[in-house]
Amino acid sequence: MTRYLIVVARTEPAVYEHLRNRHVGDPKVKVVLDRRGAPDAESMDGPPPVDRRHRRSSLTAGASHELVAVTREDTVEASSPNPQPLAQYAEAPRQMSQIETIDDAQRVTRWLAESQYQLSHTIPSLIEDRESLRRSLEAREQECRQLRGEIGELRQTAGALQTELDALRGERATVAQAFGGVVDLLGQLHQPLSDIARRLQTAQPTVGTHQG
Repeated sequence: MTRYLIVVARTEPAVYEHLRNRHVGDPKVKVVLDRRGAPDAESMDGPPPVDRRHRRSSLTAGASHELVAVTREDTVEASSPNPQPLAQYAEAPRQMSQIETIDDAQRVTRWLAESQYQLSHTIPSLIEDRESLRRSLEAREQECRQLRGEIGELRQTAGALQTELDALRGERATVAQAFGGVVDLLGQLHQPLSDIARRLQTAQPTVGTHQG
């Protein structure tokens, strides 16, 4: 037995198909398309029948389309010759799809607000971090330039020291060569000097004998 009737505006066929597919297995819910305003209705002589079903306006619902949900008993009374006051009509429960659509819209709006809040705090923080990293990088590049200059100076100093060391090594080789020559000369003079000393020693007793 149908308990809830959902009427979808004929300008919203996508919503109608969605709701019909959603409640196709529910015998208590029936989804119909609002035919009012169709060409066949405009060709009628008399004015269109007054719709006494309780509407939930899209302005108050916050949705981009308009849906009407009534109970089965309300539709029977609405078609009777003596319709009951509108106060007797009731909206469908909140689990109905149009309420879910409103909830989805509100949820998306809340997500957008939260995203804007996060972006408004995250983007400035990222910009500040980028500026801090840029300043740090510039400082490191300045330090690298200073270190490269110091390294160049140290290389020049090391080159001068290497040149001085090579000169000292050359002088040491020259001194060693000269000292070797002196040693050789002393070796050559050793024998003559020994002969002279020996002759002097043998000549002294002879001189003493002549004096006596």
